[in-house]
Amino acid sequence: MAALAVIVAGASCGDDPAPEIPTTLAPITSTSTTRLATTTLPPPETTLAETTTTSTTLISLAEESMNYLEVLLAVEVNIGKLVADVQALNENWDNRSESGVSYGETDAGMEAAAQRAQELRDAFEGIQPSSQGNIPLEHQTAAAAVVLMADTAAEMLDGLRSTDTGQSRRSALVGFLTAYEIFGEAVTRVAEIIGDEAIAALESSRTANTVPTIREGATTTTDAATTTDAATTTTTAPATDTDPENPGNTKNCSDFATQAEAQEWFDTYFPLYGDVALMDTNNNGIACELLP
Repeated sequence: MAALAVIVAGASCGDDPAPEIPTTLAPITSTSTTRLATTTLPPPETTLAETTTTSTTLISLAEESMNYLEVLLAVEVNIGKLVADVQALNENWDNRSESGVSYGETDAGMEAAAQRAQELRDAFEGIQPSSQGNIPLEHQTAAAAVVLMADTAAEMLDGLRSTDTGQSRRSALVGFLTAYEIFGEAVTRVAEIIGDEAIAALESSRTANTVPTIREGATTTTDAATTTDAATTTTTAPATDTDPENPGNTKNCSDFATQAEAQEWFDTYFPLYGDVALMDTNNNGIACELLP
């Protein structure tokens, strides 16, 4: 019996885990509390960090947009100088009897202008627009205008070297000046998207740097039908002793008070020498249509 009691007592001691319970439960309770605290009470630093990141992003976007505008304004200044030179080249050539410019000088000048336009086009391809608002769309418009300027500058040179009467050169000039206007309008819209600071910077740039204006009639004037660009000689009808001499390009529409006066002068010389004074800009037989 004593032995049996010992065996039973031993079994009870080995199977009874009661002494271990307090030790085992304590860690579980501690772990659960830690997880609950982590889940329901996020550190306030997390929210502050997110707020700081958002503010930094907004500031960077504004700076990015202004930096982009500065690049556009620099390009606009260079394009403006090119436009002024191109207009002068064409005007001097159209009035070569007065300006005394030679074909060689004009050809060299237009070749240089075409090269500058191509360099501007190549440089503009590397410019990255700001992502603010519709700026990427306006950038595409500006880029297309720069491409058109390069293409039409090359066409102007080809027109000068052709044996036509100057129509192709003048047509290319129209496209060139139109592209210039499109570029300027796109830059203005970019500034408006960015805001007041950008608008002020745009106005300051255009005030400090003389922006060329398209001269009146520059996009409509055509060359005399009897004078070629590549050859400066003028083809004339056989003249008799009673016919007046070729007056050359010695008159402008501003020299006449009325359209009727200009028309009389035009009708006197046109049958013999063509529109030597470039008074019929659209080749419809009517001289100086804008005069009263």
